[in-house]
Amino acid sequence: MISRQGLKSMQTQDTSLTDHEESNPAFNLHYNFLGNLGSAASSQLYRPLKEVYTSPSIRSYDLYLFHHEDIQYYRTNKRYSDLSYHNATFREQHIRILHTQNILKNWNAGFDFNRITVKDFLPNSDVFHSRFAVFTWYESPNKRYNLFANGFTNVIKNQVNGGVSEDSLFENVKLTNVALKGLPVNLTDAENRFRKKSFSLSQYFDLGKKSDTTSGAAIQTWIRLHHEIKLEIGSFSYVDKSLDSTYYSDYYYSTSTYDSLHYTDLRNRGGIVLPYLENGGSFRKNFSATAMLEHQSFSYSQRSDTSWQNISVLGNIATRPDSSRLHFNLDGQYVLSGHDETSYSVELKIHSPLYSFGELSASVHTDFHETPLINTIYDSNHIIWKNTFNKEKVSSLNVSYSLPNWKLKLEASVFNLNNYVYMNRFARPQQASSAIQVTQFALTKNFVLRSFHFDNLIYFQSTTDAARLPLPDLASTNALYYQGFLFKKAMLAQLGFDMHYNSSYYADAFMPATGSFYLQKIKKTGGYPVINFFFNMKIKTARLFIKFENLGNGLISDSYTYTPQYPQPGRVIKFGVDWRFLDQ
Repeated sequence: MISRQGLKSMQTQDTSLTDHEESNPAFNLHYNFLGNLGSAASSQLYRPLKEVYTSPSIRSYDLYLFHHEDIQYYRTNKRYSDLSYHNATFREQHIRILHTQNILKNWNAGFDFNRITVKDFLPNSDVFHSRFAVFTWYESPNKRYNLFANGFTNVIKNQVNGGVSEDSLFENVKLTNVALKGLPVNLTDAENRFRKKSFSLSQYFDLGKKSDTTSGAAIQTWIRLHHEIKLEIGSFSYVDKSLDSTYYSDYYYSTSTYDSLHYTDLRNRGGIVLPYLENGGSFRKNFSATAMLEHQSFSYSQRSDTSWQNISVLGNIATRPDSSRLHFNLDGQYVLSGHDETSYSVELKIHSPLYSFGELSASVHTDFHETPLINTIYDSNHIIWKNTFNKEKVSSLNVSYSLPNWKLKLEASVFNLNNYVYMNRFARPQQASSAIQVTQFALTKNFVLRSFHFDNLIYFQSTTDAARLPLPDLASTNALYYQGFLFKKAMLAQLGFDMHYNSSYYADAFMPATGSFYLQKIKKTGGYPVINFFFNMKIKTARLFIKFENLGNGLISDSYTYTPQYPQPGRVIKFGVDWRFLDQ
């Protein structure tokens, strides 16, 4: 059983085979990347940054990091372990070890370790990831007090080669995966290094009276006192030991480069929660409310130091989630004073009852915040800027309809962006002078005919300013496969094909010195369906897969890219296993 931090929303572990073979999240989530697992990535879909405070650092590696909201807490009556491993061409390896157990009946602890390595793809393109988290959940015997604590570290080392120096060699000549290793690249000794360490402690104490034992709850909570503290320490560095590179036109400090930035973000919040009250009046039985006060202390250093404070208020009011009635959730945060004063975030979600003809939901969201810090201050050996931008405002409306019995979901979103800041064609930040609107539609429809499945997730997008915010018009993930039991039901198997596709567009290029993606108008990427064959198996508590990626190589096209100047590999084979253990 799993508990989300402070919410105690229980769920069981996922044991299905769906997407078990998908070892690279960039494919399923529609990100462009630099050719191999774990490299810097940028989204093909518009995804707003929901952050009231100034965002501190590089975001090109967020796809692979542990975040606070990713940490799960467990309550088990046995020791639980989950071991997974996959191996692929280019010495690609991923290993994960998760273990958790109850120390006492009401106290659980565990750890989650992940490591990714990729070698021998393009020259100077190796990737190394290491993620490690420890977590614990304690609940007092009388169930009044709960404590959730975790600490984790992320380490990423991504050799960055600036892309191939001669595109024609890759585009006009049919190359094998082995031949890719011999392509000339722009940078032969450069690397991005990203580190983030974090600690979080969340605790609450329930004030109330003991309820009737027949109700199954130990405490009838009237008021919950909540406190949470988070500390995050991060750094990004760009290293290039070469003395003769012509990739950069400017060298401000030295012929070799070691640039770095560091930040510390400490947040402390406390307040009260009025939870749903089973035996209360009509209001307390059907409504919950939260009021919090938060203090942020932030410091940042590159070649100079800066620091600031913020104080904000947070609130929430919600009706009890109930499939038989309309319910809503209203969240808000407003910065009272400090560096981000007057910044705010408000979101209202409304969900209809589950009718025989389906269910409807809608949300309205508005963010008003400072642009990420990298856009205003950057001082490195190759690139220097100091900018003053107006606050960005993002407003969105989302409406969705789902019909679970038909495995159908339709979703429509409209985003209005004011004062949008982007990286221009010179890899420098610039603010748009006019508003930009993004329209996004998503269709999910899964077909099942006996043991045959046809799963589809399709996105349609449009933008009113493709010159500043380029997006593919179409992105989709599709899978056609057989699923059923074999060998007298000893094995559950999936056998079939999946495909990832996005229409061609001017995808962003990558700037190694800042670890960021920027606009380009030279080459379109995409327009290539990546077709894979997979065989997933489940035998008792073990899940295995074997996958043949990019079957269309040489048939549909001899080469393709997601990020300009960064070729993707041809056919590769991957296999892996995930084995779960419950010990006495």
